[in-house]
Amino acid sequence: MFMMRLKRTPTECRITWIGGRYPRINHAEWSTSEASKLNAVVSEDMKVKKPIDWAKVAETLATSRTSIDYMKHGLPPHRHSWTPEADQKLIKAVNICRIDNWQLVTRNVSEYANPTGILKEALNTNLGFFYSTVPKDAGCTQVFPFSQ
Repeated sequence: MFMMRLKRTPTECRITWIGGRYPRINHAEWSTSEASKLNAVVSEDMKVKKPIDWAKVAETLATSRTSIDYMKHGLPPHRHSWTPEADQKLIKAVNICRIDNWQLVTRNVSEYANPTGILKEALNTNLGFFYSTVPKDAGCTQVFPFSQ
């Protein structure tokens, strides 16, 4: 009989237990009320430009969640914003990586750019200008791999 032996450190086991198995930790979906209370506490700290003490937030709200859980849900997600510098990075990334590797292109543009979201749409739309001289029936699959 084949038996796989996984070696876990006590710290790894403790993290897994507290993060996902410990019955006293609230692992339920976030309610609207709970999210609103969290946003109010975080907004107050951000107004005064004070670092957020997530352990204190967990203690204040007392909903049996971990401080990491509050941090994940309390911080706004980062979004990529287009600037002239980002445009230049995009042109450089496409010249280096080509447009058949969106993951690599986006990594060179911004850590917050999403290769399946707005960046892909922008590339497919705007690169048409650069490649408009290539006829659709030329069989060039490298020009627009997603849109044609």
